[in-house]
Amino acid sequence: MPAARRPPPTRFTRKQAPASTCTPSPPTSRHKSEVRRVAAEVLAALPRIEVLINNVGGYWNTRHTSVDGIEHTFAVSHMAPYLLTNLLVERLVATGSARIVNVASNAQALGRIDFDDLQGERGYSGARAYHQSKLANVLFTYELARRLATRRVRATPCTREWSVPDSERRIPDASHGFSSR
Repeated sequence: MPAARRPPPTRFTRKQAPASTCTPSPPTSRHKSEVRRVAAEVLAALPRIEVLINNVGGYWNTRHTSVDGIEHTFAVSHMAPYLLTNLLVERLVATGSARIVNVASNAQALGRIDFDDLQGERGYSGARAYHQSKLANVLFTYELARRLATRRVRATPCTREWSVPDSERRIPDASHGFSSR
């Protein structure tokens, strides 16, 4: 979206909503049991969830798997927020007019989901795994938005790059990888 038409970034501070609660989950939620524990704690502590923001990602140059047997980059960058969202979605629906924001990355534009080698067992590339996981975030969010459209919950994908001023944004440069604008 051109800068002239882009809405200004929303600034939220604790002073603006002193009754709000922010419950961060561990950024390394690479085990399904960790994600389930966090979801149980959130459900026990919060009778309402108005906003769920999933902002997690990781990039590993060498392939390894989580204790659940899932390729590590995909486990952390996609499966953890996917599972957490699904464990909390009914509370979000019950709250009404809730929002889910899944932070991806511009790397999703380079992604391709290889269903024949989702785990990267036949040929691993850290960059390819990361791109795939971020594309999975965006696709999941679009499908979630479609499924929740009639249930008063809005799901939105975003990237950090979409909220950074143009003067600070790093843009792709065909000759040198990335450069500052």
